Amino acid sequence: MHRLRHHAALASSRLLVRDNQRITALARAGDVAAARRVFDAMPRRDAVSWNALLTALWRAGRDLPAARSLFDDMPSRNVISWNSIIAGCLAHGDLAAASAYFARAPRRNVASWNAMLAGLVRLGSMEDARSLFDQMPERNVVSYTTMVDGLARCGEVASARELFDAMPTRNLVSWAAMISGYVDNNMLEEARKLFEAMPEKNVVACTAMITGYCKEGDLQNARRLFDGIRAKDVISWNAIISGYVHNGLGEEATKLYIIMLREGIKPDQATLIALLTACSSLALLRQGRSTHAVVIKAMRVETRHEKEHILEVTATFIDPNLGLYRLCSQLAKTDDFRNRLAEKGLRGAVDLEQEAEATEDGGAVPDLDREAEDRQLVEAYDAPADGVA
Repeated sequence: MHRLRHHAALASSRLLVRDNQRITALARAGDVAAARRVFDAMPRRDAVSWNALLTALWRAGRDLPAARSLFDDMPSRNVISWNSIIAGCLAHGDLAAASAYFARAPRRNVASWNAMLAGLVRLGSMEDARSLFDQMPERNVVSYTTMVDGLARCGEVASARELFDAMPTRNLVSWAAMISGYVDNNMLEEARKLFEAMPEKNVVACTAMITGYCKEGDLQNARRLFDGIRAKDVISWNAIISGYVHNGLGEEATKLYIIMLREGIKPDQATLIALLTACSSLALLRQGRSTHAVVIKAMRVETRHEKEHILEVTATFIDPNLGLYRLCSQLAKTDDFRNRLAEKGLRGAVDLEQEAEATEDGGAVPDLDREAEDRQLVEAYDAPADGVA
């Protein structure tokens, strides 16, 4: 009998672990509804189950009210539960609710303080962030790095550097935050000196320096640094592509975009904005329209916030689209775009591009290879054997 009870308990524990893993995996895939169904069907739940769904609701589901309701229903809460709901409120811009949860939390660890600190910095409440930082009973490298980043972003570069120099320990993220702060404030010489002193270069610091070089028009050093990155991510690709676009080299930007796709890097919104601007400068109308259609389709999210999200994305594409149609002598199209904006606002622009989507290639990423090669835009690209990150 004892053995049977032992096997039953073991089977129950395995089922619980499996269901918890399924909730987490489904949430990461963005299928919050399926994660909720698994949770509701569970014969037994533990704190991990509740916390996994709680985070899924406010992060992947973008549904803070549902997350707060679930938090209220939790039979028991641990410090992870409190940290999650605080982070969720801050991620949704509800500083008052986050502060209330933080004050109510029966126990706080350094992660609790860091979550609150990061939220205040992200919302631009630097005075409150500084006050909270001073009150922290314990600080770690994350605490210091968050403050360095926040101070630099709001233009207090000297204060950021003073805190950076006072850090008991630094990691690569700390170095990259300070370098990025210098670049964002157009202090490239200081950024370069700190970058050279950095004990080990990472992709974030390299990307910041690429952006800085591009701002100064020093594309040679920007490209040298970019080519030296071993593991390029979409942000580093965006930095160099945007750099070429902003320096009037649309052909080079388009060529790099093609290489990026060939290397298996998936473009994001920033990539496609840069590509659309490049298409505008090169008068590539079909590719530009197709790119915008891809954005409307790829950036669509299946939540109750879908409409607002699509309008937000579309707003960033209005000027490049109008410029594209003007350069391509598509004055009727320009007028149609303007009229839709005047009559229906951004919703009209979305409708117009969704009509274009229906007549294009079904929403596939624009295939520029063939036309680019015809126009001799693509050359051989050999990545260097050695790199800095």
